[in-house]
Amino acid sequence: MAEDLIAYIKNCQAQGIPQDVIETNLIQINWTKEQIDQAVEQIKFQPEEEKSPQPELKESESSKKIFAIFAIIFFVLSLAVAGAIYYFLYLQ
Repeated sequence: MAEDLIAYIKNCQAQGIPQDVIETNLIQINWTKEQIDQAVEQIKFQPEEEKSPQPELKESESSKKIFAIFAIIFFVLSLAVAGAIYYFLYLQ
């Protein structure tokens, strides 16, 4: 049961929910303040590799850059093809 409590707290913390909101919600579903405090302390003293990983913004930033590069390449190629079509149809 304590594992469920720890998992819930970790999940809420990963979502950025403030600690006082987490505690209030848990107290409303019959967890005691002592149980909550013990779980929070246990989470604080876990080694880093056991803590749930935070999403890295670098990956999403790099995927946005890749998308932007492909969009620009597609746009330039489209312009080149349209220009070639215009040239061969109307200028010759």
